[in-house]
Amino acid sequence: MVALLLLGLAGLLAADRAGVYDGPIAAVLVGGGHALVGLAIIVSGLRGRTAGGLTALAIVGMVVAGPAAATSDARWGDWDHWDRENGPVSSIDTTVTSRAAAERGYSFGVGDARVDLTAVPLTDETLTVPISGGLGDVTVVVPEGAAVVADVSSGAGNVTWKVDGKNERADGVGHSRTFTSEAMSDRDDAEIELTIEVGVGSITIEED
Repeated sequence: MVALLLLGLAGLLAADRAGVYDGPIAAVLVGGGHALVGLAIIVSGLRGRTAGGLTALAIVGMVVAGPAAATSDARWGDWDHWDRENGPVSSIDTTVTSRAAAERGYSFGVGDARVDLTAVPLTDETLTVPISGGLGDVTVVVPEGAAVVADVSSGAGNVTWKVDGKNERADGVGHSRTFTSEAMSDRDDAEIELTIEVGVGSITIEED
């Protein structure tokens, strides 16, 4: 089943790259994957066998379905800050130096993202940085001692907060948490506000 899902993802990405398909990729993959897993569970039942790992795969699929549906209206190749040459399968590794670039945000389909915000000028106004991805790991580096608030959500994976000497980590599915640094007195005082959403993968926020 996993092999079939990966082949389906590869086929959709190849069709998108060739220009013969311009529809949503994540939503189609999750929807088709649910159908395949459902058929596999039925076949297992008819053979007198338990669903086993198929049940876990179905649960992960249901959790990922929300982010996939939410991003289905956006064509993968049109999201900001993608590697236009490599398309939706690419990684981001950037040190941001302007507030305008940070506020535009970063998105990826399949890959990893590392966004270093330590060189961005901080002012009295809150800098809002949106980051979203389908499948991959996200690492955000923030300046030491900055007033940071982070709203993070992950369909499946782990979330790690390494700020103010802390090392908080949560694993599993369905994460939705808010972290604040010790420099924060309330949300209005935030120098950096992060909004991070990942379908499947890890999210790490750490100090320089």
